[in-house]
Amino acid sequence: MKKISLLFILVMLSISFAQALEIGPNHWVDFTGKLGNSDVQLSIYRFSNGTLKGNYCYKKFEKKIPLTGKINGDVIELTEMVNGRANGIFTGKVFTDDKDRFEGVWTNSDKTKSYDLKLTLCSIVSGSENHRYGSFATDSEVENFMKKAKDAILENDRQWLISRIKYPINVTLNHKRIAIKSQKQMSVNFSQIFHAEFKRKIKDACTCNMFTNYRGTMLGAGEIWIEGFKVKSKDQLLIKALNN
Repeated sequence: MKKISLLFILVMLSISFAQALEIGPNHWVDFTGKLGNSDVQLSIYRFSNGTLKGNYCYKKFEKKIPLTGKINGDVIELTEMVNGRANGIFTGKVFTDDKDRFEGVWTNSDKTKSYDLKLTLCSIVSGSENHRYGSFATDSEVENFMKKAKDAILENDRQWLISRIKYPINVTLNHKRIAIKSQKQMSVNFSQIFHAEFKRKIKDACTCNMFTNYRGTMLGAGEIWIEGFKVKSKDQLLIKALNN
């Protein structure tokens, strides 16, 4: 009798820890993980009727591939579109236990190739379907600006960077947080601020489907934050925070 009771408890626990992750309407739900052996990021937006739109990208290339699909209970099916044609299908389920997950398989359109999909939830953003980021700029403008900032850091493009920072800006210098108040001061301390370890983190960060809230839009784990500002009566994206 004790064995039966213990088995019953274990079964009930396994059910409770494998519940479906609820993907509510009117939010961008972002996952990160592996498609086969490749690092990918996938984002989906659910409409009230259960249909989905979204995209995914290989982090190495940072180029979005459109997705359309549907959700039925905890089952998701997404069709990958390339040049206006179906190129592959994601099928899987969403779960929540120790981590919120989306797992399944990707199969190409002629069903000759398939790869396992193992993703975990990384963020939920409340933007609209056509305007993910809370800014005057379009989504592509925000992501293109962050991509340019990332490239400028990796390539030591000092001139581009220092002219696109909102001053004063706090940085870590000699193990202390200080305020950099001008382009000149930023230029003098450039190599110490944009050091090798900071560059490594920036290199690994993906500029597709970034987290955003009332504070702006962030890259990676918050190494860079950008926001729109009014500069001489003109709207302009600028770097507002550096966590180096």
